[in-house]
Amino acid sequence: MNSNIQPRVPSTQGPLEKKSVFNIHLLLYFILSLISWRLTIIATGAASQWIGASRFGDFSVSLRLAHNLAHLFVMGQEATILMYLAKYKNQPEKQTGLVRWIISSTLLKTLVVFALIICCHQLYLHTFLPTVLVNPHIWIAWTAIPFIVICGIYERFFLYLKQFFVSSLARGIYQPLIFIALLYPISQIWPPSAAIALLAYTIAFALSSLIYCAHGYFGPFKLSPAYDQSDKKEWQLSGLFYTFSTLIIKSTPSIALFFLERHGSSEAVVGHFSALWSILYGFHLLTKPFDSYLKPLIANYYSTNKIAQLQHELNTINKARWLIILGVLCGLAYTGKATLIGYGDSFASAYEPLMLLSLLTAIQYLGYPAHEMLNYTGNQQALSFIMACQFFSIATIAVLLIPTYGIWGAVLAQGIPCIAASIASSIVLRKRTRINAYFFF
Repeated sequence: MNSNIQPRVPSTQGPLEKKSVFNIHLLLYFILSLISWRLTIIATGAASQWIGASRFGDFSVSLRLAHNLAHLFVMGQEATILMYLAKYKNQPEKQTGLVRWIISSTLLKTLVVFALIICCHQLYLHTFLPTVLVNPHIWIAWTAIPFIVICGIYERFFLYLKQFFVSSLARGIYQPLIFIALLYPISQIWPPSAAIALLAYTIAFALSSLIYCAHGYFGPFKLSPAYDQSDKKEWQLSGLFYTFSTLIIKSTPSIALFFLERHGSSEAVVGHFSALWSILYGFHLLTKPFDSYLKPLIANYYSTNKIAQLQHELNTINKARWLIILGVLCGLAYTGKATLIGYGDSFASAYEPLMLLSLLTAIQYLGYPAHEMLNYTGNQQALSFIMACQFFSIATIAVLLIPTYGIWGAVLAQGIPCIAASIASSIVLRKRTRINAYFFF
C-alpha cells in the first residue's frame, strides 16, 4: 500500500482554522435528511400495509441481501473516488483515470450481475436450483444492485465537490417518493405481492440513479482529455480493505434479521424486526449530514497532517451529533408506538423491543465516526479486524438467544456488539492518530 495513506505523526503546528461547520448548506442537508427519514418510514409503512407483516419480512430480507451484496459489487470505489480525487487535486489526468476506471468497471460488473440473474432464473425454471438456495424474490432485489451502487458512487462524488444537498437528494428524497408514487396505483391493480413491491423499489432506484447522472453531467467537474491509471493497483487494494470493513459495517443490521428469518417463531416477527430497523434508520440519516461533512475534511486534513484542525472540527460536529441522537431517542419514546402502527396494527407489539434497540443504537452512534475515520486515515486493516469481531459476535449471540427469546434475542444480538465495536474503533483511532472520537476515547 502506498505510504501516503499510512498513519501520520500528529501535527501541532499552525493555529486552528476559525470557521464554523454550521452553515446554511449543512442546515439544509439536515432538514433534507429529516424529510428523507420521514419519507422512508412512510414508504416502508405503505409497503407493509399493502403486503402484510409476513410478506414485509420477505420483502425486507431480500432488500437487505441486495444492499449488502452491493458493497461487494462496488469494491470500495465509492470510497476511492472521495479519497483519491482529493489526493489528485492538482493532477487532472489521474482524476480522469480514476473516474474512467470506476465507470468501466461498474458497467462490466452490471452486465455480470444481470447475466447471473438470468442464469439463476433459468436454472430455477428447470428445477436445477431449489428455492431454498435462491428465493425468486432475491432475483428481483438483485436487479437493484447496480442502481444502488451508482447512487452510492455519485453520493461520494458530490461530497468531494462539497455539494452536500445534492449528494443525498436523489437517493434520500426522489427514491422514496417515486416508490410511494408507484405503490399507490400498483396496490389498486394487483393483489398483495412482495415481488411486485420489490420491482417497484428497483424501478425507483433506477430512476434515482438517472437523476444523479444528470446532476453529474451538468456539474462543475470536468474530465481532462488525457488520463493516467498508473495507480490502479493502489485504488484496488485500498478499495478492497474498505469493502471488507464497510460490508460488515453495513451488513450488521442484517445479521440478526437473517437469523430471525431462520430461527424466529413466524414471518410476522421478521416483519416486526424489519420495521424496527426502518424506523431506527433515523439515527443514520439525521447524523449523516455531519458525518458527510466530516469525510472530505478527514481526507484533506489528514493528507496534509493538519491533525489539530481535524480534531477541532470533529469536536464541533460531535456536539451536534450527540444532541441529535438524544433527540431521536426521546422522540421515539414518545411517538414509537404510533409509528409502528403505521406499518400495521400487529406492529404495536414491537414497541418495547423498539425502545431497547433505540437505546443500544443511540449509544453505538455516539461513537460511530470512529469507524469512518479509521477508513479515511489509512487504518482500513485495523477496522476490518474490529468489524470481523463484531460480525462474529452478533452471529454468536443471535444463535444463542434468538431460538429462545425471539425478537428480544435479535435486539440484544444486534445492539451489544455494535456498541463494543464503536468503543474499540475509538480506542484504536486514539492510539494511532491521537484523535478523540468518542467521549474520553
